Amino acid sequence: MPQFHPVFNLLSPYAGGPEPGFSIDFLGIKTRSEFEGAVSSGMPGTPDPPNEEYFEWICLFESIFAAQNEYTMMELGAGYGRWSVRAAAALRQLRKLPFHLVAVEGEPSHYRRLQQNMSNSHIPPEACTLIHGVVGEDREDVLFYVGNSSEVNPGACYGQAIVKEYESVDESPPGSYEGYDVFKLKSGCTAVKTRSYLLTEILPETDRIDLIDFDVQGEELKIISAAIDMLDRKVARLFIATHSEEVEVGLRRLLAQHGWQCLADYPCQHTCQTLWGRIYFGDGVQSWVNPRLETKPSLLPGSSPG
Repeated sequence: MPQFHPVFNLLSPYAGGPEPGFSIDFLGIKTRSEFEGAVSSGMPGTPDPPNEEYFEWICLFESIFAAQNEYTMMELGAGYGRWSVRAAAALRQLRKLPFHLVAVEGEPSHYRRLQQNMSNSHIPPEACTLIHGVVGEDREDVLFYVGNSSEVNPGACYGQAIVKEYESVDESPPGSYEGYDVFKLKSGCTAVKTRSYLLTEILPETDRIDLIDFDVQGEELKIISAAIDMLDRKVARLFIATHSEEVEVGLRRLLAQHGWQCLADYPCQHTCQTLWGRIYFGDGVQSWVNPRLETKPSLLPGSSPG
């Protein structure tokens, strides 16, 4: 069983020294330690052992090698923009194509970190579009979780989501957070109101989007269902972090009916045998390619379905 996908042999690992206040990954991407809640790891020379994110790396690399004259990617539920920054770093080594990155994040402090991370990673403003908000099935503003109790401390974790339908707002006066009113919910959680966009209205104005990366905490089936016809026409690949069996089943049915080809499919909260060993999947993984836009074999060495 191979230890790593062959594409990693094409990458030049980071060989510099540590930088105080930053963690540094194998591509040399420097991330402020407080973004990750971790101490600087110094100078790793190889990627981490395969885990659930390994398939996200492979999908990213495949999308880069399949790109044509330029590369366009969207990251939904971006946090501080890990995958957008990784795409830029990988492109600089593998293809050196012009690129445009669209990153969407609804949590206010995480959006500020997204802006800072793009700047720290030397991604020019004209190469990225950053959107503060969430993607949903309609345009109405929504409440968005920012804490698990009356204390708002989202910097310590990620995975915030649109407030669930069963929630109701407490009548106590709202607090303040990052310039937004904070509403206490009767469950004890806290939330802010944020803008909701349809995916179709924020797609880049290009004939081809090489990859959309979804980590939208259970909204993935609703979003994709509402935009499926346009995705069929414009999007070459989807990487979807899944969060329930119901969503996973719905995505398989919907995308297969529309002719998409599944490259990897592992359910959430399961340990599965993969090409890279046994891996536990907290979030599930689904990777899909659109044959209408990907008619040539990928240039990526060793590619094969998961």
